[in-house]
Amino acid sequence: MKIKNIPEHYENELLNDISQYLELSEMLVSEQKFLNGIIRELKPKNILEVGVAAGASSLIILNAIKDSNDSFLTSIDYNEKYYRDSNKKTGFLVEKHMSLSLLNKWDFYAGGFVSKFIEGIVKDKGKFDLCLLDTVHSVPGELLDILMILPFMKENGIIILHDTNYNIYNQNGISNCVLFSILSGNKLQPVTVENTLIPNIGAIELSTDTLKDVDDIFNALTLPWQYLPKKDDFINAKELFSKLYSKESIELLGRTYDYYENKLNNDYKIRRENEEKRNNNLNQINKLNEKIKKLKKQNKKYKKEINQYKNRKVVKLANKLKKSLM
Repeated sequence: MKIKNIPEHYENELLNDISQYLELSEMLVSEQKFLNGIIRELKPKNILEVGVAAGASSLIILNAIKDSNDSFLTSIDYNEKYYRDSNKKTGFLVEKHMSLSLLNKWDFYAGGFVSKFIEGIVKDKGKFDLCLLDTVHSVPGELLDILMILPFMKENGIIILHDTNYNIYNQNGISNCVLFSILSGNKLQPVTVENTLIPNIGAIELSTDTLKDVDDIFNALTLPWQYLPKKDDFINAKELFSKLYSKESIELLGRTYDYYENKLNNDYKIRRENEEKRNNNLNQINKLNEKIKKLKKQNKKYKKEINQYKNRKVVKLANKLKKSLM
């Protein structure tokens, strides 16, 4: 699948049909056009989206394939509830704004890693032509996700990564920047740079060499982890990887998980101990402040009593003097 046109300049007028529903989109307008333009040009049949949030990017994709009878979108998100509002379901915008005919072109899975679902999906629908990957942006994040996805992409398929410059604003948000740098293949980013230093979205046309990059991805997973996946999720991913990758890579991943499990747990323990010390110090300070307030109140009372005593003494002396003058 080869991209010939400038994506953000290609048939982006279709976005006008849904622009009023994209207020919760986490993509800039130029990024929305980039995603729309690639899908409109390539007309992929089997599309995978990993990372759904409110569902704005799902709306863009479904709208872009609305006149393509054979195209279908499968979306996966780890969270069943929208991460910004737990009162809403992940992907709630799709059911709210899409017609029934477009809902019939969409499957949604939630409540686990991609590894939990992908083998069954591929068995049913075949390998993917295009994947939009947009999840947590910090390690291990998309580095784990891509290892679950790559073997199930068609040759010359397209991977689209969002938030490829997130590291500029958050020093820990490096996953997609690293991934965009590691993966080989023809790479494309928007010509338009909107309100940012460098483009924040990019597409990679996979080549026969791309799967050879997996050792680099496993090595990149030794970068500092910002969170620890749940043990059950990690075991599920590892079981999938054991079918796809070398024993050496799986062993490296296992050592990496063990290392960061220990480190993050120790870091958490230290933070918790520091928090307890801080709370104890605050309690002591509050008690001292209360004691000071009490002493000030007592001092004020004593001052008042002393003044009253002095006033009584002055009056008594004045009366005594007055009598002596009579």
